[in-house]
Amino acid sequence: MDEPYREDLAFVHDSGFTGLAEAAAVALLDELGRDGVTRGLVVDLGCGSGVLAQRVAAAGFDVLGIDLSPAQLALARRRVPAGVFRVGSLLFAELPPCVAVAAVGEGFNYLFDE
Repeated sequence: MDEPYREDLAFVHDSGFTGLAEAAAVALLDELGRDGVTRGLVVDLGCGSGVLAQRVAAAGFDVLGIDLSPAQLALARRRVPAGVFRVGSLLFAELPPCVAVAAVGEGFNYLFDE
């Protein structure tokens, strides 16, 4: 298996492709708000550099991010120091009880995962 998103590609991805995660965070928070959910754990599968996690944490939610890339997770940990981030497959992640699960972007399209 190739190592997904080393430091260079993680930086490029974080610098250039954050708009989708930001928009998804707004949509997720709007939906949770409509349902009256203001606290709890949000699981971010394929969390990348933690853009969605940052928005969700800023709104008062706990976050668990799971991603195959240690380089992406290093960025996520800097972005959301209070978040919990794990190296792992979004396909095989054991999900704890939570108020929402997000999977934004192309995580299901990559072939890094055997």
